[in-house]
Amino acid sequence: AYIQVLNRVLPEDIRVLAWCPHPPEGFDARFSCRERRYRYFFTQPAFSPTPGAFGFENRAATGKGERTKYREGWLDIDGMREAAKHFEGTHDFRNFCKLDTSKQIENFERIIFHSDIKLVNPKTHPLGYVGQPGFQITEDFEPDVDMLSSQQPEPTVPQVYSFDLYGSAFLWHQVRHMVAILFLVGQGLESPSIVPELLDITKNPRKPSYEMASDAPLVLWDTIFPDESAESREDALDWVYAGDPRLNRSRSAKGDSKYGLNGAVESLWTVWRQRKMDEILAGALLDLVVSQG
Repeated sequence: AYIQVLNRVLPEDIRVLAWCPHPPEGFDARFSCRERRYRYFFTQPAFSPTPGAFGFENRAATGKGERTKYREGWLDIDGMREAAKHFEGTHDFRNFCKLDTSKQIENFERIIFHSDIKLVNPKTHPLGYVGQPGFQITEDFEPDVDMLSSQQPEPTVPQVYSFDLYGSAFLWHQVRHMVAILFLVGQGLESPSIVPELLDITKNPRKPSYEMASDAPLVLWDTIFPDESAESREDALDWVYAGDPRLNRSRSAKGDSKYGLNGAVESLWTVWRQRKMDEILAGALLDLVVSQG
């Protein structure tokens, strides 16, 4: 039970979910990876909005030739999404990375398969599974279809978005630099056209000075190891997941704990619940401070 052995010695918020007992000959966890998928989470608004007059105007004019005014703190998500799409394709990303002088990299071209900004729907994520059949509160409970399908919650309620990025490989701190530029667009300090401008190294052969985004919300969400003899981008490794029937050949199913995950569900629920309480308490204090201001 290799997964359980590893999980016993790992911190409670790190869980091994699967392992591959028979990787292909010559397999290397780093160099055999053909696609890396990152997610960068951020809040909307990005910081507490300032009362009073509206702040910046977005760069995209509406059909009437007008511009939408945003209060400072809120982000222009549509502008960020437009900018993010410019990353897709094969580009030279020397203006979107931190240069490592020790390695003397000469090739800055990387392939981006997918680049988009998506709402992390609070009605389905996180823990959307508790509303699915088999987890419902009562026998006759039927989830609200609008609740499960809605992607447009109330705009005045703080939300969480993620910048989803799939690429063949990445340069040093590349994702954090890309996010930094998206935040400048979101705050109305740059137009979405800043991305193709910086990708054009003939116009901008040297990287401008700007601060890269924090590393805290950045997650390496998935790694893809396809069959190198095929043209598919699908993962081809034979993973043995926690709860796989092959793990129970020499032991009774009764010896396995909840959902066959040997306590992974219970331990992660405890982690989530504690941090949810931290969020609620911090939010309650923030509401109190603003109400007295």
